[in-house]
Amino acid sequence: MHKISLYLLTHYTLGISTYYVRHPVEGVPTDLGIFDASAARAREEADNNGELDDLKLALDTVLSHDDDWLEEQFGMELDEVLGVVPAQTDTVLHAILRRYREQMWPGAGPIPPEGPPGVELVDIGVEEWRRQRAASRS
Repeated sequence: MHKISLYLLTHYTLGISTYYVRHPVEGVPTDLGIFDASAARAREEADNNGELDDLKLALDTVLSHDDDWLEEQFGMELDEVLGVVPAQTDTVLHAILRRYREQMWPGAGPIPPEGPPGVELVDIGVEEWRRQRAASRS
């Protein structure tokens, strides 16, 4: 099983929480293109950190499940995982995350309905996950 920190999403999607801090409204922005620069920076950083594939797997895992899945698995809603205030519905955040995915991997095919096989999101911080990943590779 390929384990990935759930909070890798938090780390690489700070543009979403930043938007809602600056624009404390509910709902999907009318132009999702406002997240494109943030997605480009996230892609570059994840690529530089050797985490681009893991980020895609984590993103695809979340997007392949319904709104209740994170609550059932981790006791948190998606807005809590992403650090979005004011709270947004999973439907809103899924739309934004799908835009991130489209921008970061423009040629990516559809996500399998059951999510990427062999992936498990785990409730550990990114730095601890990185330590564990590095130790398993050495």
